[in-house]
Amino acid sequence: MIAPWNVNLRIHAIQICIVLIIVVKVLAQDDNSAQNYTPPESQSIKNRDCGELLQHNRTLYHEIAYKGHITNYYGSPQADAQLVAITYHGCLKVCGDFWRNDTQTTLDLLLDWILPALGLITQMPWESNRNSVTGIWLARWIGSPIAALTFCLWDVQIASKCSKLVNLTTKYRHRKYHSEVIRSETEPEKEMAAFREARDKFYILLVMNQFELRSSAEEYLTPEELVRAVEHALFGMEVVNGVDLPAERRKIAEDLRDRRKRGVVPILLGMGGFFFAMAVAIRKAFSPGEGNGASAFNVGLGMLIGWLPVLYFAAVVDNDHDNKPEFAAAFSRLVSACHGDATYIEIFGDGEGQGRGRWHYGIGQTIMSRIENEFLERWKRGSQLDWAVLSTTTPIVGRKVEFGHWRIVQPLICAFIIVTGISTGAFILAYFTPPVGFAWRSAMYLTCVCLATVIFCIDMLLFKIVRQNFTTPSKRVTHGPIYYFFKGEGFRRVARYFLISLEITNTIVLFLLVIAMAAGLFNFCAGSVVNRGGPGGGLIILNDSEFFIQYFDVIGYYEIGVMPGVFLMGISSLYLMEQWFTQSFLWSKSDSSAIIGWRRTKRWKWLYSFGGWLESGETLGWVM
Repeated sequence: MIAPWNVNLRIHAIQICIVLIIVVKVLAQDDNSAQNYTPPESQSIKNRDCGELLQHNRTLYHEIAYKGHITNYYGSPQADAQLVAITYHGCLKVCGDFWRNDTQTTLDLLLDWILPALGLITQMPWESNRNSVTGIWLARWIGSPIAALTFCLWDVQIASKCSKLVNLTTKYRHRKYHSEVIRSETEPEKEMAAFREARDKFYILLVMNQFELRSSAEEYLTPEELVRAVEHALFGMEVVNGVDLPAERRKIAEDLRDRRKRGVVPILLGMGGFFFAMAVAIRKAFSPGEGNGASAFNVGLGMLIGWLPVLYFAAVVDNDHDNKPEFAAAFSRLVSACHGDATYIEIFGDGEGQGRGRWHYGIGQTIMSRIENEFLERWKRGSQLDWAVLSTTTPIVGRKVEFGHWRIVQPLICAFIIVTGISTGAFILAYFTPPVGFAWRSAMYLTCVCLATVIFCIDMLLFKIVRQNFTTPSKRVTHGPIYYFFKGEGFRRVARYFLISLEITNTIVLFLLVIAMAAGLFNFCAGSVVNRGGPGGGLIILNDSEFFIQYFDVIGYYEIGVMPGVFLMGISSLYLMEQWFTQSFLWSKSDSSAIIGWRRTKRWKWLYSFGGWLESGETLGWVM
């Protein structure tokens, strides 16, 4: 039997031997590398370090030096002695047209952007058993981020209105937070019952808004009948055609909350990982001596896809549900029971919210607009809002259920500013990083931004033309053949396939750009040259980042390219995070936890709106 101290001694001896072997191998490698050093001019043209060669062989450099003007270059004798600015033809002659990949740059790109972006994409609100449209959704989110973010922000706005209406319909109020027109405080039991009922109503409306309205339902329901049936199903308190409306709503709401996808921690970790990687990449690009010219280009790729965390956060504010057809059938049964003889009508179709569906507006805004326009003004003056009256009152004749409300313009403009404001920073970094001018990389950045903008403009134009059904007033108007051509299913199908093809094209361009940067395919003469019409076929600069920072105005352009995008990312993420936390009481499974969250939300809204002063111009607000 071996003594314990003897065993420990042997272990320590083995450890010391391992350390000594590693030190010897490192020293031997250093000696071999020193002995095997080959001057750049003696190396093969494919393995040659052209920058080092031309730094030491100034005679050769002057033969192929670029003679034209170099933008933003602070020339001086000291700078000129270190500058390596050559022509395109000279690059082909001395360096060859071989691509040279830097392993460290590839790893930085992989760790900084590719893996965090893949982490966000895999957590997008995909649906189970919908493999046929998964690729189409991916192309829409990646290839058309402005349009997708528009409808995601629209869903967030609808969810915000639902949470506000829960606040307005629940009787409990603190008088120190609200005016005298608000109803008096009530008993806790009545408070909880009113809160539970309101929470179920508007959470169902929130999820119902995610579904498309089937065009076949228009054969059985006019727009006014649809609005009235939905309102009756949501706000009625009686038994209709054998259906107990409050009990049925409670059952549907509980089922929705049980099957709602959770995962707050993974969502926040995914966002935090992306922003941490961005912070590290920006620091490397701004720190001299810690990288090379590729650092700014890696940051540019991050800015190009910098809208991804905002889109991701907007899409999961109302996290998706599985079994979409089951919920659509449940909503259709509930609404059908409140119309006529309760014959089942398939009113709701597939889930189209969260940027997945094209031209999806939903029915939520129509319901809430009618509450605002017809009932809320009276309630402001001190009378109580009677939901039974709302559920039985005939809507205004000629009211449109679908698109026609100006409020969607707000998320439309916000989405355009967010995506273009962030992605434009990528082009600024690529264009103004020395040498200043157009190259393949900056051209691909600009192509992605322009394609996304073109798709967005076409998408929004067609949204008004080929929007969903249930838009025709009861008083039918005779239209010409051109109107019916654009409203026809054939034109709608062609427009959809055309936009899908553009989105797939833009997605492929972005993927090819990432692959090219990871493989170093821009690191050769034709991929690096700018000003192709200049002397010698164009300009290529082979200096390192420390030289660029010292003798070029790169810090200023780094700030112009990075800071606005980072600001937009930060503000957008904070807004969406605030919306998520202040709406979470709608889908909380426990009523007691939900009412605690609702009270905290009320206090937060009162605090950050300065007692309701910032909401004084809104028709529907938290504080009145």
